[in-house]
Amino acid sequence: EVDVNVNALATAVRSWASREWELLQPHLAAAAAHHLPVAEILRDYHDSLAPLRAGEGASDAEEIVRRFLSEGHSLKAARNRVQRISAALTEEALVRIEDARHTAQALWPELQRWGEAEQEEALARRITELLADPELADRLPELQAAATALQDAYARCYEKAHRARAAALAEALDALQGRPEWLELEAAARDQASAPLRTHSCDAFERGATDTACTTCRASLRTLQDDMALLPRLQADAVAKLQELLRPDVRVERVRVGEVVRGALTTAEDVDVAIGRLREQLLRLIETGVQIVLE
Repeated sequence: EVDVNVNALATAVRSWASREWELLQPHLAAAAAHHLPVAEILRDYHDSLAPLRAGEGASDAEEIVRRFLSEGHSLKAARNRVQRISAALTEEALVRIEDARHTAQALWPELQRWGEAEQEEALARRITELLADPELADRLPELQAAATALQDAYARCYEKAHRARAAALAEALDALQGRPEWLELEAAARDQASAPLRTHSCDAFERGATDTACTTCRASLRTLQDDMALLPRLQADAVAKLQELLRPDVRVERVRVGEVVRGALTTAEDVDVAIGRLREQLLRLIETGVQIVLE
C-alpha cells in the first residue's frame, strides 16, 4: 500500500502542475499568435507539466513523485525562465514587438528602394535577428532602440520627400495662376484647370511613427518620387486644360518631343535633323488649326 505521504505529495504536485499549466496558457497563446521564438520554450515547459497532472492510482502517484523529485532542479530552472518571459510579454511589449516587426518588414523596404545607406540596413538586420532570438524577452530594450532608430530614419526621409513634392506643386500652381489666361477664367474653370496639380498635392501632412505613408494623401515614398518625375507632365496638362477652357472651340494637341525625336543626339548634325523633324510635325499640326502644347 502506498504511503499516505506519497499520495499527499502526489496530490500537491498535481495541484501545483495544474495551476502552472493554467497560468501558462495565455502566455503560450500570445507567443504563438505573435510568432515569437520564446513560444518553443513555453511549449517545452508546458509539455513537462503534462505527466505531473495526469493519473490517479497508486502507481501514478509514485511515478509523479519520482518524476517530480528527479526533475525538480530542471523544473525550477524552467519555471524561473518562463516566469521571466511571461512577465516581459506584457500587452505593451507585444505591441512594441509588432511595431518593430512592421518597421523591418514595411518601412525598411521603402527606404531600401529609396536608396538609404548601410546604417539603416544594419538596423533592419538587427531587428530581424532579435525577433528570432529565443532570449528576446531579455532584449526588448535593444529591440525597441533599433526599431525607433529605423523609424526616425524613415520619418526624416519621408518628410523631406513630402515637403519637396509640396513645394514643387505649390511652385507649379503659382506659375499656372500667374499666366494671363488665368484671370480670364471663372472660379469653377480655374479649379478644373488646376486639378491635375491639386490632385497630387497634400496640405495636411500627418503620419504615425510606423505608417509607411501620410494618412491624408496615402502617398508612399515611391509615389512621392513618381509625382516629382511626373510634374512636367502635370504642368503641361494643367496648361492645356487652361487653354481648352478659355477657347473651347480650339482643339488642343499635345506633342511629346520624345516621341517625335528618338535616339541619342551626339553631333550637331543630329541636332539639326531632330529640330527639323520636330518643326515639320508642329507645322503640319498648326495647318490643321490646332493649338499645340509641347511635353
